[in-house]
Amino acid sequence: MDENNIDNNQDTSNKDAGEKMTMPLVKNVDSKLFVTVVVLVIFMVSIVITMLGKMQTSEQPDDVVVSVVPELVTSVIETGPEKISAGEALPEGFPEELLLETNAKITNGYSINYGDLTQLTASFDSTKTLTENYETYEKFLNDKLWIILNKNQTKSLSAIYAMRRGEEINLVIEKTDDTSRVSISLLKN
Repeated sequence: MDENNIDNNQDTSNKDAGEKMTMPLVKNVDSKLFVTVVVLVIFMVSIVITMLGKMQTSEQPDDVVVSVVPELVTSVIETGPEKISAGEALPEGFPEELLLETNAKITNGYSINYGDLTQLTASFDSTKTLTENYETYEKFLNDKLWIILNKNQTKSLSAIYAMRRGEEINLVIEKTDDTSRVSISLLKN
């Protein structure tokens, strides 16, 4: 067969002079269907990948706390806490060595019993500045082998959170008009 015969056998009903022949309708539908199927497959694959990613990250709940010191375990408290106010005195069992300022006048003292744990808190007005107290307590905790887990210092408020042998300490220092106010909370077994 020669090329002229092949051209003559094709559908020329839509063929004008100099115009290229169009594809048959069946081939157009097949190419549109193919493109649609490819787009749907890509869409479905992206959904599956997204879902798998969420499943892998959701295996560990958002509220899980990773313990820095494994031997310290906070127990679940089934009964409400019992607060015992000491007024303007140290609560019973509060270590006096944590009061680094001589003649510190306690403005608020209390203890809270959480069953297995006890929180002892003492607050006092200091004659030292916020920065002086922060540096003094940071050095004290390091010297006494506390592990400082978090600390923050701003112009108006500073805080140090540390742990040692089953005890946790949270120290907050606020700037006041004259000097500063120190609040020390100790959580122990």
